[in-house]
Amino acid sequence: MEACSSNFTVLAPGLLGGSVALAVRDRGLARRIVLWSRRPEDRARLRTQSWCDEVRDTVEEAGRGADLLVIAAPVDKIAALARAVGPSLGRGALVTDVGSVKGEIARLGHAAMPPGVHFVGAHPMAGSTRTGWENATATLFDRRPCFVTPLPGTDAGALAAVVGFWRELGRR
Repeated sequence: MEACSSNFTVLAPGLLGGSVALAVRDRGLARRIVLWSRRPEDRARLRTQSWCDEVRDTVEEAGRGADLLVIAAPVDKIAALARAVGPSLGRGALVTDVGSVKGEIARLGHAAMPPGVHFVGAHPMAGSTRTGWENATATLFDRRPCFVTPLPGTDAGALAAVVGFWRELGRR
């Protein structure tokens, strides 16, 4: 991910997704940060935050124009969100996630993407005793491991870009 050149989106910015967005903003890795949250009241509160540029009302709207999109929802919601956002993504877009269970998510995420859009699963090993984007921090991922979980047919360029993204956030 080239600094200051991409449109970055987070679906479901809780602690991990909010921390990813804050780290991206802090490190200057995206020109624009877009968020989507399921609850209207969360979207309203997120619109007041200086670390995001826009909050969109639907998953499909959030995906439009994204170069890199992180799905930060609970593991049982990731595949459904991938299916919902996939058709709105443009050719060359990259999708990753923060889920802890990888096999099924990687397969379903990959299958949900249209031609030219790549899903590369990831599991950043970070967290806190607190939850929610209100407790997010730009340093949550510093010096922490991250497992990137490509499938055998994963595009090499997409894999390298996702690995590079997590490294830029301070991951090992």
